[in-house]
Amino acid sequence: MKEAVFTIKGVSCRDLTALLEGVWVVEEGLFLRTANDFFPVRLELRFTPLSGSCRVVHVKMKSPGRRFWGETFTVCCREEGRVLLRISRRRGVGRLGADSLGYRLLEALRSKLEFCIEEVRVF
Repeated sequence: MKEAVFTIKGVSCRDLTALLEGVWVVEEGLFLRTANDFFPVRLELRFTPLSGSCRVVHVKMKSPGRRFWGETFTVCCREEGRVLLRISRRRGVGRLGADSLGYRLLEALRSKLEFCIEEVRVF
């Protein structure tokens, strides 16, 4: 998916975006499909501030003995009576969907904040 929007309850945009910084490593539970097989991959996420509550996320995918192209996403948070977290792919070949990245981000954030996902829309 090129874009995903998560509706979140129980947290503010300021709390979410404050944690989206630096470099994160996601090592478990992600398999990348190639023409012939599935390979476990490790993601390295590098966050760069863009403007306000938006971040650019540079994603490197690593697997032993394999080289994959990276992807670039933007993550923006908006409050309209409820919190909307929008993840959009900006560059890359599409090996990693915005929805997959969003779920990984929210899993990691859930260890630091308490919230629930009310709705997910993908485009």
